Formats: sequence, structure tokens, C-alpha cells
Amino acid sequence: MKISWCGTTKDKRKIRRTLESIKNQSIKPYEIIVTTKGNIAEGRREYLMEAKGDIIITFDTDCFYERDYTKKMLKKLKGSDIVISKVVPIGNSLIQQFCKLRQPLYDTF
Repeated sequence: MKISWCGTTKDKRKIRRTLESIKNQSIKPYEIIVTTKGNIAEGRREYLMEAKGDIIITFDTDCFYERDYTKKMLKKLKGSDIVISKVVPIGNSLIQQFCKLRQPLYDTF
């Protein structure tokens, strides 16, 4: 099964950590496509046309993905056409405040 990871960015310098987390997935990506086309809608249209994978995972270029993210997505995909997950930004002071509550805000999956 070929998995394409696709994202759009305006600043290529900010995506190094994101790309490293994608490359280090327990299930390796077939390809990683990053586009810098104009707005987000244009970028998405571009990478959806270019993607060669059987499955497309879209990513935000300012996020970090845990090593088993792909595996979890594939598990949830069984019997579905689309899987949507929530992402917790790292370093966001609002999230850090909520973490002090010592209870999960929501499950990732």
C-alpha cells in the first residue's frame, strides 16, 4: 500500500521538524509532497493531482507526528473512506495551560 503525505506551506524553513517526524514513521511514506502554491486551496488542489499513493495523509507543516501516527490512521481507516484526527499543536501556550488540568482534553483518535 502506497501512502502519500501531502502538505502546503508558505515558509519552507519552518517544516524541518514536521518532515523528520513523517520520515520517521513506523510505516514509511511512499512520497512526501510539499507545495508552496499561493493559498491553501490551490496548494491542496496541486498535491492531490500529484499524489501517487493509494492513501493520502494531509499534514500541517507546523506539526509533529508521533512515530505510529500512520499505523493508527490505517487502523481507523478500515471500513471507512476518510479518517479525520485532531492535532495538538506543540508549544502553544493555550494548550500548555490546559495540560495543567491533568486530564486529557480529547483523544487523538
